[in-house]
Amino acid sequence: MAARWLSASGQSTVDLDVTLFVELNELHRATAILLESGCDLDPEAACWQARDRGTFRVRHSGIPIDVFVPDIPLYAAARKRRRKVELEGRSLWIWAPEDLILFKLLYFRRKDEADVEAILSIQGQSVERDYVRGWLIDMVGEGDPRVTFWDALLREIEGQGM
Repeated sequence: MAARWLSASGQSTVDLDVTLFVELNELHRATAILLESGCDLDPEAACWQARDRGTFRVRHSGIPIDVFVPDIPLYAAARKRRRKVELEGRSLWIWAPEDLILFKLLYFRRKDEADVEAILSIQGQSVERDYVRGWLIDMVGEGDPRVTFWDALLREIEGQGM
């Protein structure tokens, strides 16, 4: 949803992404709270997946929710930079565009590439491009295809005068 909001693409989303800032030793407590709130999940499987992959999936009212548990340093930086917005009369925290771009580039699926392009297209010069590139190189290395993609995208956008 944040990618749609930041990109203003109007592209519909069929799931929700949530970051749960919780220590791994408190996962059982967190999954109990999710169950109490009406989420459908297997607490043991969710805890295992969170420890193994840094993410697990639940459902609430039929809506799939991908729950991310911070497991890399980027989360701490992103948490400090997140922004509070109003959406449909409710306050919620969303990632800064740069951090959302970084999370998208970590997964690096075609739909993530499209989201990154849309975010850059709409957010324009307000995106801190050096911040993104610096973190990207720290996480995946200068020779990684994600860095190549980012650099090529910036050249393309700059060629369009954005």
